Amino acid sequence: FIQVATNLSNGEVWVATTCKALKYIPETKSWEEYDGTDGLPSNQIYYIYLEDPGFVWFGTYTSGIARLNLDTNVWSYWSEDQGLPAASVGFIFRDHQDNTWSCAQQILHKYNPLLDIWEATSVRCEHDSYVIDKTGTLWIGSNIGVTKLDPITGITETLTVADGLLDNRVYAMAMDQDDRFWFGTYSKGINIYNSTNGAWQYLITQDNQPGSFYAWFLSIDNDGVVWTPNHHETQSPNGLLRHDPAAGTWQILTTADGLAGNGISAILQD
Repeated sequence: FIQVATNLSNGEVWVATTCKALKYIPETKSWEEYDGTDGLPSNQIYYIYLEDPGFVWFGTYTSGIARLNLDTNVWSYWSEDQGLPAASVGFIFRDHQDNTWSCAQQILHKYNPLLDIWEATSVRCEHDSYVIDKTGTLWIGSNIGVTKLDPITGITETLTVADGLLDNRVYAMAMDQDDRFWFGTYSKGINIYNSTNGAWQYLITQDNQPGSFYAWFLSIDNDGVVWTPNHHETQSPNGLLRHDPAAGTWQILTTADGLAGNGISAILQD
């Protein structure tokens, strides 16, 4: 399993794997490794979040969260004693109010810096399934739908199949340039939600089946093109799906087109 993040300030690319963390330095075209001998509490890294300036957060599989200060090389740690369950950390991020959030054991947690603890909320979550919209509202995907959370008031609202989703299991999420929300579901492809008028759209794949693929990650590039895994219910993973919403076209990319492998778990535009 690989999860990728990028440091926007200097172009370094950080990679989380199940056996170590890696940092790619573009200037020297070299890699640096981080594992338990460097200060990580576990070599099984599930998520990396890069906070400018100079902090790298690591979500581990069973050993909580670690944060590295790149300027001082000082580590900080949070685990069960600080409110985190001994389970995989699916994501870490900071919102527009500088609150820090994490997904641990499929429950959204908020960091309390005064007490140096993580406090569980009532919101369910899944790995890397979140978006912060322009108003600062958090959109969190889970196996019960999509929950909107106002981080200031704490008010929540959950969208489910009763509201238009084809599948409550939302495992990936992105927001496009038109402020539409793209929800990647477990078995019903990509569901698109326009929060302005409440309209839904469901993507049709090349075989004219309405969203029969697993969309466990989503990425929208600078041109508005959508990238997601090409994995149908009755097939093994088979590369990437590239969807151009403007043209309405689909393209399948596999090892025949230059991919190193057909099992894709993350994608990043540099």
